[in-house]
Amino acid sequence: MTLTFFKGIQIHTPSFHVNLLHHPPDAHVASPHSSSATHTLLAALSAVSCCFSYALWLIIQGIVVSGIMWVVMSWCIHMRGPLFVSVFNPLMLVIVAVAGCLMLEEKLYLGTIIGGVVIVCGLYMVLWGKGKEMKKKNQLVPSHTLREIIAKSPPNDQNQQEICA
Repeated sequence: MTLTFFKGIQIHTPSFHVNLLHHPPDAHVASPHSSSATHTLLAALSAVSCCFSYALWLIIQGIVVSGIMWVVMSWCIHMRGPLFVSVFNPLMLVIVAVAGCLMLEEKLYLGTIIGGVVIVCGLYMVLWGKGKEMKKKNQLVPSHTLREIIAKSPPNDQNQQEICA
């Protein structure tokens, strides 16, 4: 799926970027020559434990988010049908564009905003049409079935007698 067909002008947005590596000029930095064997071993163990704990956090986070997503999608399918779940997939593009612009300092262009508005309008129109269809479907519930109507009507010829049987 494509969010933009043309770039347009760049939109300047604020960002949440925090420079964690910036040190003030008078900050104390340890000398590389003052390391001992215990400091090197402690540093290596800290790096390995950091990698393992971060990997474990990502795995647990993926399991929890996937579980919640599965439950919400199942509930939505049960309540409204599969159309509502599939319609919200294009909305992810809009969310990713906004999050990337704010958190990762990606450039946001006018074309991206127009594409996002078109996606949201299309989503709204599909849901609006489905809502009208559901209302119309509930209003057109027949009071008699076709078999009851045929059984009550007097047969005129041989073909209608065969249908009733």
